[in-house]
Amino acid sequence: TWIISALTKISDFFVKGSVCAVLDIDGTILKDRTDKFNNEMDPFCIHMIYNIFQMCKKLDIPIYILTARPEGRDQRKWTVGQLTKCGYPPSSYVELIMMPNSEWNRQDTDPEWNFSEYKYRERERVARTHNKTIVLNAGDQWTDLLRVPPCSKSTEEADAYNQLKRLPNKGIYVGSLLDLSWISIKLPH
Repeated sequence: TWIISALTKISDFFVKGSVCAVLDIDGTILKDRTDKFNNEMDPFCIHMIYNIFQMCKKLDIPIYILTARPEGRDQRKWTVGQLTKCGYPPSSYVELIMMPNSEWNRQDTDPEWNFSEYKYRERERVARTHNKTIVLNAGDQWTDLLRVPPCSKSTEEADAYNQLKRLPNKGIYVGSLLDLSWISIKLPH
């Protein structure tokens, strides 16, 4: 209930329509998936995130779903099907952002590239192009919650990240990384 109370206070603080939430899929909306795109597989929904999703809708906080799953017609169809089975039909969120194949293929050629960089850039794009402040971010990786590029070494948040990643990965962490206008929910990986 702390999250719901904080969301309500934050949404009252900002101008209506100026905020949004970003949710990861695997390990956040859905328990971890297999690597096979199997249409027969029923997703295992994480109900805590669904309840937060419902509260965002009630508070008119738009939802963006961001995943490192690769883009593709079959993958998108399968992903939308999983989300719909868990109560997230396409009409309930603004955008499902999947990784373009050009980004996905970079992992084979660029040893410095990682999924975290992609997700960071997409969160920034959502905020910039839709003129929104992200007030809720949920994911199963600490880097899902960063407000600076994961490669940044000199910022206070990067230092905080290095301390956070030393924590045991068995619990659910809820809080704010340096900025009280941003609720972070970290689920076990």
